[in-house]
Amino acid sequence: MRSLPNLLALFAAILAANCSRPESYKAVVEEELAKGVCYDSIFHGLHFNMSSDQFYEHSFQMNQHGIFFQHGGSQEIKIDFKEEFKSPVEFVFYPNFEDEVIVELKGSFYYTLWNGFNKEYFAQNLQLELIPKLERWYEGRPFIKISSAPSSIGDTYVKVDGNRQIKLSNSFDNHKVEILFSDLNKVQSTPIGQTGESN
Repeated sequence: MRSLPNLLALFAAILAANCSRPESYKAVVEEELAKGVCYDSIFHGLHFNMSSDQFYEHSFQMNQHGIFFQHGGSQEIKIDFKEEFKSPVEFVFYPNFEDEVIVELKGSFYYTLWNGFNKEYFAQNLQLELIPKLERWYEGRPFIKISSAPSSIGDTYVKVDGNRQIKLSNSFDNHKVEILFSDLNKVQSTPIGQTGESN
């Protein structure tokens, strides 16, 4: 028969193992949506349920203030991060609209000095810089690791707070860290898969 100290030690080990067990993506989504808390903020005044007219007007105003810039000849918008990272970074984005309101926003971060021969500026390194910054900018749960799509390189991470999901993955050429903000009240959560590992 085991002594009381041994039983207590065994119980403590089991409890610690259960507490350290990584949360699954599905469980995180269910728990966050069950809270009924709505996080509509994306960044720089952009938010879910913003109408397309409001988006274009706001983007124009942000351009006048030197924050948003047109990316090339496309509809995409660019933000320059000159000091926030170890090397200058560009962020290019554009929202997805449903019923004339924002339900998702897709973008990509990349080092301005990126080239295919210098690993220092690969997306995987930028992702390591980006995750802690996003966790500071968007308080709440940490990112958890999920299975990556065949078209991406390295790890894919997701962060869910209430209805707001943020997913990070690397492009196939290791050039860009792709980010997707989703309103889970409007868009079904459909990850590639999940490993259950947390960051």
